[in-house]
Amino acid sequence: MTLGPDDVGVVVPARHAAGTLARAVSSALAEGVGAVVIAVDPTDQPTASAAARVAERDTRISVVDNPGGATPTGLNIAIAALPHQVVARLDAHAAFRPGYVRAALTALEGQGAAVVGGLQRSLATSPVGRATATAMGTWLGSGGASHRTGTVAGPSETAYLGVFRREWLDRVGGYDPSLARNQDYEICHRIRRAGGLVWFSPDMDATHEPRDTWTELAAQYHDFGRWKRHVMATAPGSIQPRQLAAPALVVGLVGSVLVARRRPRPAAVVPMAWLAAIGTAAATADAVDASPLTRADRVRIGGALGVMHLAWGTGFWRGGRGRGR
Repeated sequence: MTLGPDDVGVVVPARHAAGTLARAVSSALAEGVGAVVIAVDPTDQPTASAAARVAERDTRISVVDNPGGATPTGLNIAIAALPHQVVARLDAHAAFRPGYVRAALTALEGQGAAVVGGLQRSLATSPVGRATATAMGTWLGSGGASHRTGTVAGPSETAYLGVFRREWLDRVGGYDPSLARNQDYEICHRIRRAGGLVWFSPDMDATHEPRDTWTELAAQYHDFGRWKRHVMATAPGSIQPRQLAAPALVVGLVGSVLVARRRPRPAAVVPMAWLAAIGTAAATADAVDASPLTRADRVRIGGALGVMHLAWGTGFWRGGRGRGR
């Protein structure tokens, strides 16, 4: 039996998303999906009120309580409220681009995949956000991850957001409720270990909004690093060499500082190589929109790359669990 968009249920974990939730849900409804379930912490009054207003507009939308607001818990609660054969995740700060669901169904059926994902397109509303979005589109900012820079369909280690066959979510037990970050990567790792195919399709893409300040960007990537350390401890086979680059950089920079007084020239190798790589990436980066990049833009792109690397690396070595969002 051929699957159609009405066989798809969309789950939306919403937190601190009063200003973006309506746009996210509208993008899902425009795809013709069968239902949208929004999971929201009832104590987050602005988001809860926004969810209630959105639900009044269409009978396909329902709202479920997610006490505490943890993303993986909200995802599992929303999934349990859906009877659909296919489940698509959509974050409240993101939006599907037209054709997303049909492209996902084509990949699911054509490849026999357990889960498919597409491209993550960053749309910025501030100078820092635009620099971050551009930095994410470079190899130095993405590590070559397919959901950031991929152009060819094929097997993947993870899926951005993810459109799942419901049977595979049930088989692996849903999302790990202990993870405030890296849930998508971890669940895809379990699916692959269980024999399921994770597929990347460049015909699918969804937008998201990057952080608008340096402080928010640093906090986000620090948490990414901390939670990756946690995932590595619980699923050691999931780690990829590129994910160790930032932790290795931090070790190299600390080592450079320690030996700088005795051997200044060798000590300069790591920081100078890192800064040269950042400078090259910033100078050759392509804008994420139609506006040309100014010199100030490229300086901010270099700054974004530096913040991302250092925050991720220090978060990894700090370990433990981050805050999440």
